[in-house]
Amino acid sequence: MPAERLTVTRRSRSAMLAAFLILAALMIQPPFRAAWASDEPSTVAVAWKTARQEVATLVVDCQFEKAIAQVSDFIKANPGFGPAYEHRAWVTLDWLDLRDEVSLIDVPLRHRAMADPCSGLGNIEPAVEVRRVFVEDWFHLKYVPPAEMKTVQHDLEACRRLMGKEFASEPLEAYMAEFVGNYGRANELINERCQDGTATPREYLIQSRLLRIQGDMNGALTAAGAAWKSPETRSQAGSRAINILRVTQRVKDAQSFLNRWPQAGAGDPRLIYNRMGFTSDPDAIFKDFDVLMAMLPREPGLYYGRATREMQYRKDAEASMAALNHAVALKTKSLLPYYARSCLWAKQDDAKSSLADATTAIECCPYFDMSYQLRAKAYRRIGDVESARRDERYQSWLKQLYELHSKYKRSPENEDVAVELAHHYSRGEEWKPALRTLTQCLKRAPKHIEALRERCQIYLAMGNLDPALADANAIVAITPEPGSFSLRGDVFAQRRDWDKAVRDFERAKCLDDRLEHALRQRAAWHSASGRVEPAKADLEHADRVSQAGFDAPEK
Repeated sequence: MPAERLTVTRRSRSAMLAAFLILAALMIQPPFRAAWASDEPSTVAVAWKTARQEVATLVVDCQFEKAIAQVSDFIKANPGFGPAYEHRAWVTLDWLDLRDEVSLIDVPLRHRAMADPCSGLGNIEPAVEVRRVFVEDWFHLKYVPPAEMKTVQHDLEACRRLMGKEFASEPLEAYMAEFVGNYGRANELINERCQDGTATPREYLIQSRLLRIQGDMNGALTAAGAAWKSPETRSQAGSRAINILRVTQRVKDAQSFLNRWPQAGAGDPRLIYNRMGFTSDPDAIFKDFDVLMAMLPREPGLYYGRATREMQYRKDAEASMAALNHAVALKTKSLLPYYARSCLWAKQDDAKSSLADATTAIECCPYFDMSYQLRAKAYRRIGDVESARRDERYQSWLKQLYELHSKYKRSPENEDVAVELAHHYSRGEEWKPALRTLTQCLKRAPKHIEALRERCQIYLAMGNLDPALADANAIVAITPEPGSFSLRGDVFAQRRDWDKAVRDFERAKCLDDRLEHALRQRAAWHSASGRVEPAKADLEHADRVSQAGFDAPEK
């Protein structure tokens, strides 16, 4: 074949191959891309515009579940349409945020609010700030994202996959991070745009909470004002602004803002809930409760809130009990309705029912001292004095814990305070928080002897012998004194390493039951291996220790 013809043929083949590749690329290009990327509106884009308007109407009417279901149906019909996933994520997060804010029932969603169960029921003692702070922190550590957050995460990943660089994920990621309490990550995602004024209304909404957490109330109010300008964030921004004004004791400004709100959000559940806080008119309050319950019939916090108002304004124990029964029937995991109902059972002299609900409240939150006090009273009513005393002792331990926790929060860099808190946890056999506190302390001060000693003893109590030995070795290396060898001897004894245990006890000159026990155990070990003389020597040594008449030190 002539060279020229061969060259042309090769070029033709190359051109054909290139054309084939371009055609293939066009064929595998998602058919929905034009729905948001091209200038020409597609059939899917037109359908989405209609669907989104319908969803917006449902959201305005507070029918979030129907709105989410409608977007989900659209996604099933158009599984490659990225904007629908993004919209479903936002609607779901707004739904969770509303439930969290209006319900004020902590555990089912998150740790934002710890309403005091005593309010409105006249129970035992008023709220204690150190308790509230501790319980909020405990909820933060125990927080498990609601099931809906998995859908949001799935939608975020779908948007990244389907929309690529056209999808700006930062606002959605920041909202998710803020929702679950990862405030550092949320701030990292939005801070630059909020600073230069290019943030979206949702980002300003997130910033308002972050600034409030940091104590910058004026900055938080300004950010909420920026979010208020957008219809899609107006409800949340208005609620946050009012809360900030109330916290800063600008009650008149809050009332004025609330009076202007209906012009932009009549029928808004956040508006209604905030309005209830500014009136003492029982008729108006219960009317608002009726409206909210019609909007959010499955939110247990509303029924708990109504129960407290029934007692506060009407002294109606029967209506209060009915509302609490409804809250419990919704399968809430919060201590609040169970604790409140236990109080009502106690007022009605039903000790067994009060005991059962107090126990459930403790299961929901084992660090709330009032539940133990309530259960102790129930135990005494049924004649179980021993159980009552146990709960009373634990309640006393919790009260001390609140104070130490508050002290630690004020001085988190103070290693001695950290050790004091961890030691108190240990007294209650709360090993995990004790270890968490000590580990944070030792990151800052790795040679703090008391922190190492406390952690070593906790590991011993838990049976975690390898980390216990590591801490004991560190203590001996830093301070080779009798107490250090004695502690390491305890670790070796639990490891049944009797040679090293005896050696450390002898170094410590601990002529007590620990040395005697280690000697007799080593004697048995020698004897089992046929080493008669070493076994005899250890037994004689153990007898001398036993006859020494020592006073064993307290462990």
